[in-house]
Amino acid sequence: MSLPVYTQRLLVLLFGTFRVIASNAERADTGMTSEALGVSVAPSFFHSCVSDGKTARMEDVLRFKLVDLIESR
Repeated sequence: MSLPVYTQRLLVLLFGTFRVIASNAERADTGMTSEALGVSVAPSFFHSCVSDGKTARMEDVLRFKLVDLIESR
């Protein structure tokens, strides 16, 4: 089951933006690792978790990192 095209494009845009932020944080030596950045923005990506009173798990962040790695190739 695949996502609608507009959803796929939105996800690519979000992950691309996240990748640029993480890259610039490394270059500027802000001390904000990609993991820390992922955990800090995870609730905004996982609205269903937030609305249900749940929190994003590290597995969710790792899954997003994997997608980012795939997108950057």
